[in-house]
Amino acid sequence: MQPHDFLGTVAHRIKHNNLTLKISQQKEHAAGKPGTAESFLRFLQQWLEEHMLKTDKEYVQFLCSKGVV
Repeated sequence: MQPHDFLGTVAHRIKHNNLTLKISQQKEHAAGKPGTAESFLRFLQQWLEEHMLKTDKEYVQFLCSKGVV
């Protein structure tokens, strides 16, 4: 994305950083709490679906328009 000047590169990176932060926080709060794993898996599934099916498509279309993909 960055080598091709995709304007959404910074926002995309922030979304990934926020996910990393959420995973770190989850590890700290999850120890021994019932239902936490299931709740986190639902969150992760929703995040991945949203991210791959919507957010990633934004830069795929951009890269296709540049002849990269």
